Amino acid sequence: MKELLQAFLPDYLRIVEPDLVDHLDFASLSFRDVEGLAPDLQDLVVAEVSTCEKERATVLVLIAAEAPGPRDVARRLKRLFDVLEIRLGRPVLMSFLLFRGGRPGVNLETAPVSALRGLANVQVYYTAFSLEGSTAEYYLERPEPLAWALAAWMPSRRLDRSTLLEACRERIRAADLELALRRLLLDAVAAFP
Repeated sequence: MKELLQAFLPDYLRIVEPDLVDHLDFASLSFRDVEGLAPDLQDLVVAEVSTCEKERATVLVLIAAEAPGPRDVARRLKRLFDVLEIRLGRPVLMSFLLFRGGRPGVNLETAPVSALRGLANVQVYYTAFSLEGSTAEYYLERPEPLAWALAAWMPSRRLDRSTLLEACRERIRAADLELALRRLLLDAVAAFP
């Protein structure tokens, strides 16, 4: 999934941050290697992208099998800011891609990263994209190829599982994509448990 998100990060951001993508220069997109930072950060995509205002913004996408609880989210985000040395005031787009749990679809969430006497005094906003409760048909109709692969991981209201998976594969095969990108998307559909 990490390789898929890196290949289709602009698609992912169009899905989870539709109001901001027009302000990002995807030609400037670069990825940061986090393999050596810490073993618990292997489910993380870190990228840098320029904004229209010529600032550099950091993009963080955490991939999680289960939706983390509020304390776990706060703990992970604090750790990320420390390990990645992200300074306060730097533009950061944070997102969790959740396979199970969480509110369906894309939602804006907050997490306290600092508290004083039990009261949050610094909070961060992030998006949470839960596949489990999302509707596959909606994502199959979207223009982003990544959405078609992710639809395989969502429930369908009209299609049985095998028909849904075939619809995802058909949409991907019909797209004007490089062979390697098409293979990544098809592999994501095939990986559905």
